[in-house]
Amino acid sequence: MKTRCFILVSLLILVLSACRPDSQVSPLPTPGISPFSPLPVPPTNPAAAAAIAALAAELDLPAQEIAILSSEEVNWPDTSLGCPQPGMMYGQVITPGYRFRLQADGKAYNVHTDQTGTQVVICRSASGGGAAAPDAAFHTLLAHLCRMYPGFGLAPQEEWTAQHAAGSKSESSIWTWQRGDWYIEIAFSVAPAPATRAALRHRHAGIVWNGTVEANDQVTPRDELPAFSFNVGACDETAPSADEDGASTISATVHDGMVIVNQDLWYVCCAKLSLAVGRSENSIKIIETNTGEMCRCTCRYPITIGLMDLFPGQYTIEVWGVQYGDVHPLELLGSVEVHLPSPE
Repeated sequence: MKTRCFILVSLLILVLSACRPDSQVSPLPTPGISPFSPLPVPPTNPAAAAAIAALAAELDLPAQEIAILSSEEVNWPDTSLGCPQPGMMYGQVITPGYRFRLQADGKAYNVHTDQTGTQVVICRSASGGGAAAPDAAFHTLLAHLCRMYPGFGLAPQEEWTAQHAAGSKSESSIWTWQRGDWYIEIAFSVAPAPATRAALRHRHAGIVWNGTVEANDQVTPRDELPAFSFNVGACDETAPSADEDGASTISATVHDGMVIVNQDLWYVCCAKLSLAVGRSENSIKIIETNTGEMCRCTCRYPITIGLMDLFPGQYTIEVWGVQYGDVHPLELLGSVEVHLPSPE
């Protein structure tokens, strides 16, 4: 009997033990991390990890609070990694690396590295003051020029090659990007400045545009570009043959404060002609490019261009453009001097 009672008591104890709730407290989620969000994954690219570590040290922030907005493989033209510092000399050697755009504390930062992350340069906060870094300034200016001059054949940006040279006493470095006959030049000052000088230049036509680039993606021309209108006449197929003289005739007159340029052009006709106006002080360049397919007849094109919003003064007007079928040429078709008098 005693044995049976002992067995019953033992079974009762076991049943009650199995029914007890677990007294172990479940671990709370780590403070600051949502239990519904995935944990941050450390970057596997050593260059990305180095870029994040450098920015974290610069801002005195935990690396977990820095996010990668974008990354791009780049061949830097020298060891400055696209961010030369005043008074420094850099080896002129192509350096493979990365361009990272990182975000920290609500701000974006440009961080450049070499391929392994051994060299890291924090260029500038995208929202900070001062002039833009060379790489950022070039991309900003090129996008602006492509919108302004769609027929110049300036895109794509991957086909531009960069060169870096030492500047004068007032300019620490001059960067030049080249694509064919086109050059984009940006000069950076030794002392901190709110903007950098920049220019678009052609091998034959010279300076077409100049102005400044600021860190807030603002591009400002140095010389105000005149407003213009143009009219292209019908193709006259009674033009001389291709082996005859196809010289252009250009004249300019002034009417009601507007400079009117008349052209009489002979060349292989274009399906679509685009005109743009560049200016460097009192030199005005009218540039004509073909933005469509070529037709194969030899035609005569009368073109009339009206230039407005010019201050009184003496101007040299040059017309550069397509000649005998080239798609992106710039040959001097003619030039003319014109005097715009003061209004009476």
